[in-house]
Amino acid sequence: MPSPTKGCFGTATALSLGGVVFGWAYDTLARSFRGLDPACAHACLAWFSRSMYRAFAGEVHELYAQATNTFTPDTAWQITMRKTGSITAHAFNVGAVRAPGGRTIAQQMEKPLARIGTAFQFRDDLPGMFGDVRLTGKSDRDDLRDGKPTLLACTALERLRGDDRARLLALYTSGRDDGAIVQEVRALVNGAVAEVEDTIGRLARETEQAPAAAGLPSMGKQALATLVHDIVWRNR
Repeated sequence: MPSPTKGCFGTATALSLGGVVFGWAYDTLARSFRGLDPACAHACLAWFSRSMYRAFAGEVHELYAQATNTFTPDTAWQITMRKTGSITAHAFNVGAVRAPGGRTIAQQMEKPLARIGTAFQFRDDLPGMFGDVRLTGKSDRDDLRDGKPTLLACTALERLRGDDRARLLALYTSGRDDGAIVQEVRALVNGAVAEVEDTIGRLARETEQAPAAAGLPSMGKQALATLVHDIVWRNR
């Protein structure tokens, strides 16, 4: 049996720690139930479990896409909705179900919040390719080095044809991130930026009316609108 590489060890360790973090999160949530109505506690756990299962499914989907070079916009959408989207909805809903009438609000806000979380991730992918790490604190090479199926990369690969597409696919899946490759990949994906920006804007507009339709109080609507603006239209 061949010995594992350092990269395999790191990946396996990260995945194992994911299970540990899941346990910590469950324990923290459970400890917050003291004095809570049992039906409300059950609803919180149901939201938590559903979002975690979806996030795990998204993680497996992402690993499969990387292993098989499956780079399509639909792939990026499915992965992001399951991971960032479901966790964003969960973070809101485990609090919402504790309030009077909160379960109804949580049900009606689940899809809009998942789409807000998806827009957040699509925005985050842009500095992940073009950002200045001194300003963002986020690496501008990790996605390239790991061959992440981001919407930006998938859209670029869908738009390109012939030699340009083959070149981008080869570079994006090479595992390399030296300066010359980074610059060439940026040039190849640059044409997809406007389309990704349009998608982010569309997602933000689609969710503008959701808080009112769900019956969220005015203070909650204002707080959510501010949060959406800050996370969707941020530049770092």
